[in-house]
Amino acid sequence: MARHLKWLEPALSGLALVILTLFLIKAGKTVSPLYESLFLGLTYALIATFLVHLTLLLSLLPQNPSHIERRLFDLAILAPLIITQGNHEISASLIIFRQILISLYRMVKQQKVQEFLDTLQNYPARLLTGSFLILVVVGSILLALPIASESGLTLSLVDAIFMATSATCVTGLAVVDTGTQFSLFGELVILVLIQLGGLGIMALSASAAVLLGKRLAVGQRMMMQSMFEQSDYEELKKVFFHIIRFTFLSEIVGAVLLTIRFSQRFDNTLDAAYYGVFHAVSAFCNAGFALFNDSLSQFTDDPVVNITITSLIILGGLGFTVVGPLFSLPKIWLRHRGNPLRKISMHSQLVISMTGLLLLSGTLFFFMFESSGAFAELDLSGKLWASFFHATTARTAGFNTVDMSLFRTHTIFFFTLLMFIGASPGSTGGGIKTTTLATLILTAGSMIKKRTDVEYHGRRLSESLITKAIAIFIMSLVIIPISVLALLITEGAPFMDTLFEVISAYGTVGLTLGLTPKLTLFGKISITLLMFIGRLGPLTVALTAGEGTKAGSFRYPKGEVLIG
Repeated sequence: MARHLKWLEPALSGLALVILTLFLIKAGKTVSPLYESLFLGLTYALIATFLVHLTLLLSLLPQNPSHIERRLFDLAILAPLIITQGNHEISASLIIFRQILISLYRMVKQQKVQEFLDTLQNYPARLLTGSFLILVVVGSILLALPIASESGLTLSLVDAIFMATSATCVTGLAVVDTGTQFSLFGELVILVLIQLGGLGIMALSASAAVLLGKRLAVGQRMMMQSMFEQSDYEELKKVFFHIIRFTFLSEIVGAVLLTIRFSQRFDNTLDAAYYGVFHAVSAFCNAGFALFNDSLSQFTDDPVVNITITSLIILGGLGFTVVGPLFSLPKIWLRHRGNPLRKISMHSQLVISMTGLLLLSGTLFFFMFESSGAFAELDLSGKLWASFFHATTARTAGFNTVDMSLFRTHTIFFFTLLMFIGASPGSTGGGIKTTTLATLILTAGSMIKKRTDVEYHGRRLSESLITKAIAIFIMSLVIIPISVLALLITEGAPFMDTLFEVISAYGTVGLTLGLTPKLTLFGKISITLLMFIGRLGPLTVALTAGEGTKAGSFRYPKGEVLIG
């Protein structure tokens, strides 16, 4: 019997690979009857092989009762096969999903792969880029499977890649309607991609490793300590625990509040709870994916939905290193009776100040210029809610409570400015980040005042920090115009729609003026790349290529260039 199992497992993997390839080839296309017959025969062969393989494995359980845990997943797959009465596409999709997980597990266990991963730990930028890329690839394959779409609907491979990238990069742009295109399985895949992409795969894996008592590689530890502003490894453990606890606590509280509100619109409490969880995770991760076909337009003046969603967006967009100091501000104020911002780190000061300034200025702008426009049919409270909601969501989240086509041109342009700035470093959001903008403003101010150093509240910003901010800003100003020009040539859309789409993708926002579903193949690929670059950050993408290159040990003599 063991001899049969040895050749059945490779046969199962081989059939799964062939059928997966056929799935991807025919995804979203009409195929010939011969192709369909071949596909049908192979899927039934796969199901039969799996059932024989599972029967043999279960027959060995009396001899090895401890192996029951290994078979639980197989039994879990068997249940949907019975429920669907052997639907060949769904059954094949489940078996392929099983083989993908098994293959990934075995690959990671290979000694050479482990050695490669250990080496990669010393190159954080490459590790970060590679981990996001792997997540996109796996997500794309899963979303392209028939089980991920509603019955009778298919998703092309390009669209699956687009949606997987949008979810992983917590953008929210969608070439298909999430709520109607995807099945429960597909929506759960998107939800997992949002959660992993929002938290950051490296931070999440490092947190899990540390909390389980494992040691981090030197390169990974240095990057994590720099990212979370901790020099002590024990303190870093506490930060990781705080991140995980705060993330899930925020999402649970948000999900409960939304469930209570959604229960008034759903007859089934379970449906309300599912929608509550999905939108809470999507909001905290600044993803902007919604299961309603109008985003959140039916909740324009709903206080519960507005407060819950905006609170989750703001908390997720502040960055994990800022949330702790933010909640300690009342305690600091009671103790010192002075400006509490002066008692926290300069990074936290800049993030909180810039976030507050952007939220206030955005709310006032939308209220002033859209009260007689997009918000004309709302009462005063509705106008205030809509103004604050869009000032919050425009920076990275992608939800909307008012039809985007109703906004005036100057408001649309203001949206692009907010999307370009984005959230804060170490957060679930994108954009050039609030601290980058603050650094550039402070640098310009110092030049105007003819000061050598760039200062903020009695502290000096390092030259490397200023250089990094300038590099991010310039690289963004190069990427965006080139992308806009390329899409203007291929898509034939109006300039403002194209500019809005590009900045929304690059800032991982997810708002659109209706261009996303109309994108050509080139347009989808371009927006996919923009979302990927925007989530990682242009500097990280550039460093990925140059990481490991030794810096020069000499300096050239100075040269003079006239500026301005």
